[in-house]
Amino acid sequence: MIFRSRVAQIIANVIDFGMTVQEAFDAPRVHHQWIPDTLLYEKRALATDVVRNLGSMGYVLQEVEVTAAAEALMIDPGEGWLLGGADPREEGYAIGY
Repeated sequence: MIFRSRVAQIIANVIDFGMTVQEAFDAPRVHHQWIPDTLLYEKRALATDVVRNLGSMGYVLQEVEVTAAAEALMIDPGEGWLLGGADPREEGYAIGY
């Protein structure tokens, strides 16, 4: 499976929710793609009542251990520092120069 939604969620966490790069990687994620028609979600990504309500509306949901992992670098807009984030879901690291 290809999980491109992880990149969008990481970027949104930084830009829209003011998280640091590492906080954005640490946050739980959800993923849905057309086939299979199943909403995958990590533990703590959705509240219990949200899962229940979506299920009652006919959505198929599946809790998974990991949706996907990634690493990233960004340039701090204020100071120009190179900031990295590594996903705790898999062994990996972000390096830059």
